[in-house]
Amino acid sequence: MRASPTQNGWLIHAALILANSIFGLGSIVGALGISNDTNPLAFTFVREICSGGILWCLSALFSNSNQKSLPELSNWPRFWKLGFLLFLNQAGYILGIVLAGPVAGSIWQPSAPIITVVISMIGGLEPWNARRVVGVMVAFGGCAAMVVFNNQGDDAPHGRNLNVWIGNGMLLMDCIAAAFYILSSKPVLVNYSALTVTAWSYILASLFMFGAILFAASVPAIGAFICPSCRQQESCLPTTTMPLSALIYYILLQSVAAWGMIIWANQFATATLVVGYSVTQPMSAVLFACLFLASQWVKPCHHNSDGSCLDEPEFGALCGMAGVTVGLVLVVQSEPQDPASTQQEVDDIKKHSFTTADYGSLNANVDI
Repeated sequence: MRASPTQNGWLIHAALILANSIFGLGSIVGALGISNDTNPLAFTFVREICSGGILWCLSALFSNSNQKSLPELSNWPRFWKLGFLLFLNQAGYILGIVLAGPVAGSIWQPSAPIITVVISMIGGLEPWNARRVVGVMVAFGGCAAMVVFNNQGDDAPHGRNLNVWIGNGMLLMDCIAAAFYILSSKPVLVNYSALTVTAWSYILASLFMFGAILFAASVPAIGAFICPSCRQQESCLPTTTMPLSALIYYILLQSVAAWGMIIWANQFATATLVVGYSVTQPMSAVLFACLFLASQWVKPCHHNSDGSCLDEPEFGALCGMAGVTVGLVLVVQSEPQDPASTQQEVDDIKKHSFTTADYGSLNANVDI
């Protein structure tokens, strides 16, 4: 029998805070370590296939005797669904950052809790809770203010019009997929460990990503649009030189550690709380940037800067942290303390939207 939310207590919140801090630091690692001539889909494919293999080995070693590391035949449609959602999430994010810029990516990420609240409450997966809705909105406002005040310059890539529109569409897809991934994984976690669910999600996502790479490589216009700095069409394939330090960080910390902790916490907490902690990602990114700049590990950006650099956080960005903190406290306080509430959410997910038979109509409704 699984432990209840009250038995895990602070460990759930600690795991979610640590996971999202890793994501926040990852935005800095990506900005400093991933060059413009690295194909984003190829980079993500290598990350996914390596992460999936490592997670599957861990699941085979550490899952208990009642939990299988290989999905049963009847559960494969659910795992394929999780793999496809994770593919949409990661492809949408990396392409959104390339096309619309990191500022747009930072602003979009905190919208995932809003999407999750809407899906959960309208779908009857969570009861209506005014404090929770207000908390998510306050946290989103603080996060948006923090990002906007901290990025006065135009960092969007060359060719704003079409690129930015498509990039923002990719980021919207990323956030919708993240919300549905967390919700869809709940019924699967009843019979499989968090490691197993995360491992197969990454393995199957890598297959979708490889298909996307081959498609981009076969259509020169799409390949050039995704990676305009790539010199040869072959660079769309995963044989291109990868930034090793960034790749190791994304595989071991963001994929294996952070996503593993998030899926583990998703067994015990509501989907809104799990996704709600994503508002701490920009806050942790600002804090890490302050640390790196104060220690002079990284130089501040100026108009004539040629090397890797970071923008200096503005006072308004630091003030935005207050909104994030207040909103997150409201969300945490509104979390059900009765273990039956989380189990009821799982039962409702199974009953309402996330059975295998309903997957097709669900995708049509959210247009992802």
